[in-house]
Amino acid sequence: MVSATPAEPAQNADTRAILNLLADELVLAREQLESLADTLCCDAHVVNKFVIALQTLDSVGQRQAAIAEIIRADDIPATAHANPLEAIHRRLLGAPGSA
Repeated sequence: MVSATPAEPAQNADTRAILNLLADELVLAREQLESLADTLCCDAHVVNKFVIALQTLDSVGQRQAAIAEIIRADDIPATAHANPLEAIHRRLLGAPGSA
C-alpha cells in the first residue's frame, strides 16, 4: 500500500474507508462460517465424519479475523508482523521489504 502525501487527504480517507469496509466484510464472513460450523457441530455424526473439515472452518475464521485486524490498523506493516498467526508470519518472511 502506498502512503498518501499530505496533499492527498481525500484519497487517504477513501482508502481507509475502503479498507474498513473490506475488514467488516471479512468479519461478517467469519461470523457466517462460525454459525455454519456451530450448526454442523450439533450433529454428532457430522462431527465424527467431518472433524478435520470443521477444524478447517475454524482456521479460516481465525485467519479472516487476523486479516481484518491488520487491514484496520493504523500501522499495517507493524500489525502484520505482530500478528500471532503462523501462516501470516511465514508469508511475511518471504515478502519484499520484510526483514
